[in-house]
Amino acid sequence: MEEHNNLEEKIISEAFPSVSFDEFPVTDYEKWKEEAITALKGGSFEESLFTKTYEGITLEPVYTSEHPVVEDHEPEYPGLYDYMRGTKASGYIKKPWTVAQAADGFIPDKVNEILKRELQRGSDAVNITLSKETLHGKKPSFDTNSLSLCTVQDMCSALSEIPVAEKEIQVYAGSSSSPVLALFAAEAIANGRKDSLKSYHGCIGADPIGLLAEDGNLPCFIDELYDEMALSIYWCNKNMPDLKTMLVRGDCYHNGGANDVQEIAYCVSAAIAYIEAMQIRGLDIDTICRHIRFSFSLGGNFFMEIAKLRAAKRIWAQIAAAYGAGDEAQKMDIFARTSHFTETVYDPAVNILRTTSQTFSGVLGGVNSLQVTPYDDALGTSDEQSRRIARNIQLMFQNEFDMLHPVDPAGGSWYRKTYCRTCG
Repeated sequence: MEEHNNLEEKIISEAFPSVSFDEFPVTDYEKWKEEAITALKGGSFEESLFTKTYEGITLEPVYTSEHPVVEDHEPEYPGLYDYMRGTKASGYIKKPWTVAQAADGFIPDKVNEILKRELQRGSDAVNITLSKETLHGKKPSFDTNSLSLCTVQDMCSALSEIPVAEKEIQVYAGSSSSPVLALFAAEAIANGRKDSLKSYHGCIGADPIGLLAEDGNLPCFIDELYDEMALSIYWCNKNMPDLKTMLVRGDCYHNGGANDVQEIAYCVSAAIAYIEAMQIRGLDIDTICRHIRFSFSLGGNFFMEIAKLRAAKRIWAQIAAAYGAGDEAQKMDIFARTSHFTETVYDPAVNILRTTSQTFSGVLGGVNSLQVTPYDDALGTSDEQSRRIARNIQLMFQNEFDMLHPVDPAGGSWYRKTYCRTCG
């Protein structure tokens, strides 16, 4: 065995001789700055190369080891509190993020067709987009690209031959998750699969505060919705123990013009409101946190989006810990989708480039599940080609770009250790 190892080392050393970089002079930051000023031919270094973000943070053109490192506490490691560098020490190599492409048809049969195609071709989630009417509990409408649900038959048609118990569920249910939960349960019972409910996992989540912020109204008083939220948790603990029932959405703020700092602030504020409301109704903090999933939009500033996701994990861990939650409850569960706000209708093909960059930032930021919006989404219902491109962006990151192997791809950057260190 030892001879075999020695032979292997010899072969590797001969095939890949050591490389020395001594022939390249080490250029310090000040030397680089002098050359940059010369290249600007009289232009201001600060005005030309420093960038002010939408959040009001000024970015320098390059960060090196010569920049001061901001350390506000002991260095953290992946899988350890406060989880900024990820909730798993093993990275994605054992379980990659969930590819959660949405089925955006407006009738149950069409949604079923899209779901089957997505699951057969690489998606791993039952992700259904519900219509505004369904979210508000109103009469169905069929003039949108989202599903209107009204009856058990609707749900049976939408989920026909779909292995729901084997896949992660991702459904935003509006102001209350109770009606959609009831339809999922009724569909399983109607088809003789009641026992499979124990295996349902993912999120059928309500976000009444987000719906109020987005639409300006709710179908009833928010205290009534909090009552339903608590009852949904109690019911799921008994019947669907692995399913989450609260989805704190950031896209309603992002699409409304909020910057990344504001998106985090509004989301964690809503989550705190839900914690307080559920504690009043007798639920413990670990159970409450276990039922919360966060949903963030991935915008156009590549590094800012990475910082946002990392900062959100840190902030949530500290909030959960302050409420007395255990280690597992402190880990933020993040679903992300590429930005609707940055989509263009004038040159839709450009959206492919934008969503690819946004997907990359989500992967480096450490999401648990991800939805890539098809490039023609802003024009209406997407077709098979645009869905295929969106799905394959994720699959290429997992299978061709080696993004499953690094534990924390963004962890060694000097950019992170200076500018990003205070926020992620």
